[in-house]
Amino acid sequence: KGYYRRGTAYLALHKLKQARADFREAVKIEPANKDARSKLNECEKVSGRSGEKIGTEWEGKRETLSVTRSQDTIEVESTYTGPRLEDGIVTEKFMDELLLWLKAEKKLHKKYVYQILYQVRNILKQEKTVVDVPVVAGESITVCGDVHGQYYDLLNIFEMNGKPSKANPYLFNGDFVDRGSFGLEVVLALFGYKCLLPNHMHLNRGNHESVNMNKIYGFEVVGGEEEAER
Repeated sequence: KGYYRRGTAYLALHKLKQARADFREAVKIEPANKDARSKLNECEKVSGRSGEKIGTEWEGKRETLSVTRSQDTIEVESTYTGPRLEDGIVTEKFMDELLLWLKAEKKLHKKYVYQILYQVRNILKQEKTVVDVPVVAGESITVCGDVHGQYYDLLNIFEMNGKPSKANPYLFNGDFVDRGSFGLEVVLALFGYKCLLPNHMHLNRGNHESVNMNKIYGFEVVGGEEEAER
């Protein structure tokens, strides 16, 4: 139990080497311990993806929102046929087109990605740390958690329950990315709706919305690869 508990603590602190060593000892002492073996497999899986190197591979290669950059200087090629933000404004029409475009595994143009990111950053910076979400009697709000990069599951939620709107508000309870293969698509969809409906699309930060988690589970590299391709 001692090795398992310490390994769990190391894993929570993103200390992969120490966690893996403790889980190995726990499994060696108690081979039938399914929990310890599961944690060990998780560590091995991350290590197999070079998890300990994640975050350094793209160091210095990616642009961040802190870089002073005029979005107006980014040109949209005439060959681009995807969704476009007119005057930088997110509309319902744009979101409908974006969901379908991403569903087809096509890339939104960099110019519009930047515009969405800048807008949502400004919206979130103006919100309080704790936001009250009143639900009037007779009305409802849909609460979703742990999408984890499963974009097609997100689309299924919208299909079954309706897309976000003033009459159909949503609260997403964190863990938007990592593990799944479509974290960037999930983020763009959620951020786009946050820009469109700032008071009816609520986004809580989960433990996977952190730099260390993104380094371990891969979203940082995914974002870097997408940026490099653009």
